Amino acid sequence: MSLKELTSRDAVLKAAQQCDVIDLGAPESGLSRALVLELGGKYYHARKVVSLAYNVQHPDRDNLPASALAGEAAARSLRRLGFTSSTTAQLWPPRLGAEYPNRTAIRKIFGGNGVAGITSFSGDSVINIFSDEEGPYADEPPDAVNPFEYRGEGRKGDQKLVRRNKALDSARRNLEAVRYWYRPAGGTFRFTTWVAILSRAQVWSPDDNKQLRLEYAFQVMAVPDPELDTWPARVRKLIDDQDIKDVPPPPPPGKKATSSQRRKTYRDYLRLIDKSSKTGGDGRRPSKGTRNVYPRVAPYAMRCSSARTATARTTSAQACPSTPHLVVNRSSKWTTSTISPSTDLTTRQS
Repeated sequence: MSLKELTSRDAVLKAAQQCDVIDLGAPESGLSRALVLELGGKYYHARKVVSLAYNVQHPDRDNLPASALAGEAAARSLRRLGFTSSTTAQLWPPRLGAEYPNRTAIRKIFGGNGVAGITSFSGDSVINIFSDEEGPYADEPPDAVNPFEYRGEGRKGDQKLVRRNKALDSARRNLEAVRYWYRPAGGTFRFTTWVAILSRAQVWSPDDNKQLRLEYAFQVMAVPDPELDTWPARVRKLIDDQDIKDVPPPPPPGKKATSSQRRKTYRDYLRLIDKSSKTGGDGRRPSKGTRNVYPRVAPYAMRCSSARTATARTTSAQACPSTPHLVVNRSSKWTTSTISPSTDLTTRQS
């Protein structure tokens, strides 16, 4: 039995009449892996329609096996018969602030990879990055006004700029916004904000075997909307959309290294970063020393003093009373901050 034997357009139309119409008021209800058939302005579960249509055309045969409907098979059959099918992500992409109990629930609705931290949904070109406070990666929590760090993919050995890491880096080069999902400890996954990818660098960090290896640290920054025209001037200025040559930081000092040796090694790292920067500036202490050997110190981060950064973080929620778009961590309480698409983020630094 094969879907190639489904050749009757009328069988599909008759099958659709026997299937439930998807409620547009609750598009997530009952959807599975995101394939939807559109007929006369109404939407149906495409795989259910195709499976039933096969039985309508061939009533004397057994039901199609589930494997025959896997992947894009149902969509290809519908296209071959002149029908239009779409995915949930194309018709009803996740809205800012959307919240789901876990990755399995997100994958059931939108498709894509339910485990990888960097993934696209079925039929959707937009990249999603997932950060879990209790996960294995040393990501920084989201910040409403300042750049923060997202680690690349790969848990053993040096990370490579291939596959999903390369896709995320392409979003940097092409100035494409990325959906940022975050799960605080004990919480749920939430589409927290759109982010722009500012730059990338290599950092030392232990892998699953507790061996030091090089990870990619992507610097990202919240933006109000995927449209480039809405991005604040400060964000656009910080984006390095040119080719980046990977320059690993100096090897970490050994366990028996003296304090002066450790300080010298870290100063070398700052000098290395600053040398390749087109902006330069003063240094900043690592914010995640307990989880990283060498946290990323970006050129734009070095321009901001610790006092100014702290002030921006405590005042960000009051500075721009407009559209809620980012959940930030303040004193272990998660609240909604606001950013106005028309307001330059630099105005919140004072």
